[in-house]
Amino acid sequence: RDRLAPLARVPSLAQSLSAHTLQDPMAACVGRFVDGILSLATIVEVTGLPELDTLRVLDHFVGQRIVIFRPRVVRR
Repeated sequence: RDRLAPLARVPSLAQSLSAHTLQDPMAACVGRFVDGILSLATIVEVTGLPELDTLRVLDHFVGQRIVIFRPRVVRR
């Protein structure tokens, strides 16, 4: 949780999910919600998986550079 904080950040896919990743049901479930719109907190809520499992998958995606966080755009 601490490594991904704050959970208000919005992850985006930096690359497509590989066939290998999609074979893992938990990774496939989490990965389908990474759309550049939903925040980490929302993804944790909507996956239906335990929070820790979802955050572990997301942390793995970040470590593998599958998921990135774009800087927030401040509108004036």
